[in-house]
Amino acid sequence: MVEVSSHLFEHNVDKYSQKTIRFMPIFTNKSDKNIIALKFTTKFLDPFGEMVLEINGDSEEKIKSKKKTTANLFYVFKDNQFIDGENYDKLLSTVTNGTGSIKTSITAIVFEGGEVIKLQ
Repeated sequence: MVEVSSHLFEHNVDKYSQKTIRFMPIFTNKSDKNIIALKFTTKFLDPFGEMVLEINGDSEEKIKSKKKTTANLFYVFKDNQFIDGENYDKLLSTVTNGTGSIKTSITAIVFEGGEVIKLQ
């Protein structure tokens, strides 16, 4: 019904020098119905396959039948230079070096009209 076709995963430095990592799965609606929301679980793995971070997220971007999401809305992990070990720090080498992998599974789908399917 829905698949993860790719991920928005990028390092960003804004005009005020705030460092962030932006993340959002890109979903493709394979069904004949419009989707109004999704829940998902994402695991970020290092090059050894060990989990660095797991998040439970959601997307309320509407996805028309046979279309992809645009990732106009995304999760932001901010750098706090005074605190070590935050999510930004955990993901920095993966996003900077392009190493590791991202595994996303969809846990729930809400279709237009109110039908809800829970997948896990």
